[in-house]
Amino acid sequence: MAYPPPSGPPPAYAPLGNSSAPSQQAPYPPASAGYPPPQGSYAPPAGPPPGHQPYGGAPGVASPAAYAPTNPFADSARPASSAPVRQNSVLQHAGRLSGAGAAGAAGGMNENALELLRSFDTILLVDDSSSMQVTEQPDGTHGPSRWEQARDALAGLVEIAMRYDEDGVDIHFLNASASLQGCRDPAEVRALFDRLEPNGITPTGDALELLLLQYMDDIETARTKKSAMPKKRNYLVITDGRATDDPESVIVATARRLDSLNAPLTQIGIQFVQVGADAEAKAALEELDDALSNVHRVRDIVDTVPYAGMALDADLLVKALLGGINRRLDRQK
Repeated sequence: MAYPPPSGPPPAYAPLGNSSAPSQQAPYPPASAGYPPPQGSYAPPAGPPPGHQPYGGAPGVASPAAYAPTNPFADSARPASSAPVRQNSVLQHAGRLSGAGAAGAAGGMNENALELLRSFDTILLVDDSSSMQVTEQPDGTHGPSRWEQARDALAGLVEIAMRYDEDGVDIHFLNASASLQGCRDPAEVRALFDRLEPNGITPTGDALELLLLQYMDDIETARTKKSAMPKKRNYLVITDGRATDDPESVIVATARRLDSLNAPLTQIGIQFVQVGADAEAKAALEELDDALSNVHRVRDIVDTVPYAGMALDADLLVKALLGGINRRLDRQK
């Protein structure tokens, strides 16, 4: 049911039609008195009383934040994550290394440590024998095969070495005739591994000898002709360590030839990067490392780096690339 409006004019106003009567509007109350209570159907004025603090801000000043609309779906409304971004691949991690970063990770190397690689050609020799298909992990579970671990290690090493070896790196295998010359792209490494399947024995000595003989001939020719020595070489042998021949004899013979030529101690370095956690293989590689100077009394041109399928980090990469070089530099001082 509708209610009729109140009769007569609003309070303090003259009746309609009586234009001759002066206005009797009541004066405004003082600010401290506030607004009078509403009368009839009239609503109170909007906003706070004059002189009073607006809601959500300081006295007399409106707070923009109190009235600003918010969008819960906007990007700015979402809290930023404080969790560190994880490196999710070997190549991402390797790609962030610099001379200073790698030197710091290697524990005390100067910031130009990786610059040493510019003086070397990098030659990679990869074990592609059937034992590289083993998937058993140190804890007895099964995971990536040694072949897959070698692939990841090799891609990471190429990513680093290609920045400092302008000629790129050469990649050879113990059994397969396939190879890469002057490789500067880790993707080529993965493509090559995808085409090959580990098979056969582990002729580490024979494969290494084929690579070393021609190079040693070049060194002897340079000495005879008194010409410039060939560029130094860094050999990296990625293997599970179970050689079926005698790589020690090959390495000892090479070291003796280098000694007879009075070649620089850094002329040749051989790094064995072990994949898999075979304890006997690890012991064999370490024995090879120690035997050169302790047993055969020749220059030590070998260093070994265990690799058990962990994500490659700066320490491992720098040690694999520079460990042998720096050891020989230390002995040369």
